[in-house]
Amino acid sequence: MRKFGMNDEAFTGLEAAIVLIAFVVVAAVFSYMMLGAGFFTSQKSQEVVHTATSQTSSSVDLAGSVVVIGGASNKLANATFYLQLTSGGTPVDLSRTAYAVTTDNAFALLNSTQVGYTWYNNDTDTDSLLEAGELVKVDVPLNTVSVSPKQVFTIDVKPSVGAALSLARTAPTRIVDDRFYEVY
Repeated sequence: MRKFGMNDEAFTGLEAAIVLIAFVVVAAVFSYMMLGAGFFTSQKSQEVVHTATSQTSSSVDLAGSVVVIGGASNKLANATFYLQLTSGGTPVDLSRTAYAVTTDNAFALLNSTQVGYTWYNNDTDTDSLLEAGELVKVDVPLNTVSVSPKQVFTIDVKPSVGAALSLARTAPTRIVDDRFYEVY
């Protein structure tokens, strides 16, 4: 028979249980923090994908050739080309589109008021949005950069949202005033 007295064997088990509960609580808090960080990272990744998709889906594409017009002093006066939306693209506001014209020794940045537009297939629209099924003829003046024969020039079409369209072309070998040339 056992005597009743001081016996602290039960305290060792209780202390072990308390330590075990503390480890479980710390592990639960740590796993909650890791899950929260994972959810935050996946949400940011989703935002980046949506932003990239919207920017690439709202760009313009060249429809046809680039035609230049000869000007005075054996220089080019104007470049004309047609723009359309890329397949599945979202509308592009051409009133907020910039045009950069560069040569090896000159640069000109033109805004939408310095460029001429002629719209096709937008019978009901009066806005400046290039939408699906619409076509716009763009007339870019080249007299500010002075493009000479056989000189390479680049026209960059830069919408406010979306990818820029770069048109690098070479001027014809001979330029006659008021003559049209298709350039490549």
